[in-house]
Amino acid sequence: MDTTLSPPDAAETLGGIPASDILRLLGDLVTVTAPAPDGDLGIRSVGVLDGSLDECPDLLLVIGAAPADWAGLITRSAEGGVRVVVLGPVSGDDRALIGAAGLQAGVCVLERRADVPWLTLSDLIRERIRVADTEQIRGSGVALEDLAGVAESLAEMLGGHVIIEDAKFRVLSYSSSTGQVDRGRDIAILGRRIPDDWLRHLESLGVIDTLLGTDEVVTVEDGPFEARRRLLCSIRAERFLLGVLWVAEGETPLPGDIRERMITAARTAAPFLLRHQEAGFQRRAAQNRQTRLLLDQGTIAQSTAEEYGLSPADRYTVFGLRASPDALLTNLDRNRTVESVALYCQSYRWRAATTTIGHTVYCVLAHDAETSAGRLSDLAAAVGEHVRRALLGRGVQVALSRTVRALQDIPTARGQVDEVLETCSPAKRLTVTSFDDALATIALSRVGQFMTANAIDHPKLERLRAEDQATGSEYTATLTAYLSAFGNVVAAARQLNVHVTTLRYRLKRIQAISGLDFDDPAERLLCELLLR
Repeated sequence: MDTTLSPPDAAETLGGIPASDILRLLGDLVTVTAPAPDGDLGIRSVGVLDGSLDECPDLLLVIGAAPADWAGLITRSAEGGVRVVVLGPVSGDDRALIGAAGLQAGVCVLERRADVPWLTLSDLIRERIRVADTEQIRGSGVALEDLAGVAESLAEMLGGHVIIEDAKFRVLSYSSSTGQVDRGRDIAILGRRIPDDWLRHLESLGVIDTLLGTDEVVTVEDGPFEARRRLLCSIRAERFLLGVLWVAEGETPLPGDIRERMITAARTAAPFLLRHQEAGFQRRAAQNRQTRLLLDQGTIAQSTAEEYGLSPADRYTVFGLRASPDALLTNLDRNRTVESVALYCQSYRWRAATTTIGHTVYCVLAHDAETSAGRLSDLAAAVGEHVRRALLGRGVQVALSRTVRALQDIPTARGQVDEVLETCSPAKRLTVTSFDDALATIALSRVGQFMTANAIDHPKLERLRAEDQATGSEYTATLTAYLSAFGNVVAAARQLNVHVTTLRYRLKRIQAISGLDFDDPAERLLCELLLR
């Protein structure tokens, strides 16, 4: 089978669809305001104007900008590398101006039909790009299921030795090698995943965070096992990480334009990894069901626990994540968050099973008895920050359970996570709260629920509230401040912004009106609980 892809000098045009074909593919959903220039290159990426043109896609959907700004946006986007701009309906008076701006900038300008939703249009364009990539790969003679053939083809394109890994650094395919590269590559291939020494080396260089969060091509000049130079980059579909592409320098130096070739190679590999990932969706659905059953009932087959890496283990800890402040995630956000958490844990060698129930993402960690609470908290914070960035800066609330000894105790740990999330206020940033840190708040919440459910009240407090309502006094607020200050009249007066003498007078009136006995600790505690 011929597995040759397009030659390196055609790297820039590999994949995507020419801008001149956009109109034909979209039919009557759009009209042309400024045609595509001759010799236009392939359209691979679609983006939405978000107020910044720092990172420009090939095709830009201008949503929300005022028509008066369109001409300037066309010029600036062309300078950033945009090849096609899609606008909302253009009025007759503005069409000539917009068309001239597009021709001068060398950008194809399309006008969306008024009754066509932006989402429908963007989904259709992305689907056309995906189909074009797939057809081009099929035309090269490489089957979409043939990851081995892809690795061989990319090695030919890149001029080095290739390994393709999934997003959890597991080796999916690799190119054959007639010459020796280094022992690290051999260990990765034989073990079907990146060696621990290499993982620690990449961690020390900050490469893993770069691969997880960006499309940047990273160069590693040396490494464990007397390694030769390597280049790595992520393989993505839109913002979603699919895997990692490695190329190692052999006896022949890598080409001078290797970074540009790596970007093209990563785009070429994406459809193959998508197909591979789709095959794993069914397995993922089964794992979700098993993990939810473990969280709900503490039951899981021993063989399944071993398969998920949860057994054997000395201890287990559960942490949960919610987006804040509204704690609402779309299905897509939830699925990506689950994958992001699982990917992060696997990348840093934590054994974990992750799933989502409602709007909460749960992660069950299996670890040694010696694993400290501080290390668990650090992991939860790092995962929360990783998810926060993936959710475009939305706040993330992370709750951490106590450590339990057995899998059947997981529902107890899950309940602790839920209590933390329900009682602690979310924030517009990252918060990490353990069950023990939130225990006082949780205990008060439980007492409050009990008192409400049993209609517990105190007639003396009711008399005080009635006096406030009848005369406009502030005796209830005064009593609250006094009890919160542990009976310290100076601190309470400062909190109320009144003189100490005034506070003492109010306390005497409170006792006279209500009959409260401030010397009785039980009555003081009851009042404080009811006032809270």
